[in-house]
Amino acid sequence: DKDIQKQIEELKAKGIKFVTWKGHAGMCDECTPNDGKRVALGQRFPSGAMIVPEHNNCECEAEYER
Repeated sequence: DKDIQKQIEELKAKGIKFVTWKGHAGMCDECTPNDGKRVALGQRFPSGAMIVPEHNNCECEAEYER
C-alpha cells in the first residue's frame, strides 16, 4: 500500500528504527497479538500490520525508538 510505505519513509526520515505496539483496554481481536510487540520499522507485527493504527477506528498507539 502506497500510503503505508509513505508513512514508513517519513518515520525513517525522522530516524525511527523500532516500533512498539501499545494496545488499549478493550482492543479488538485483530490487534491483540500485536500488543507490546517491538519490531524494526518496516517489519510486520504478528497480525501482519506494518504500522499503527492497523484499521479504521483503531485506538492503538505506537511507541517509536531511534
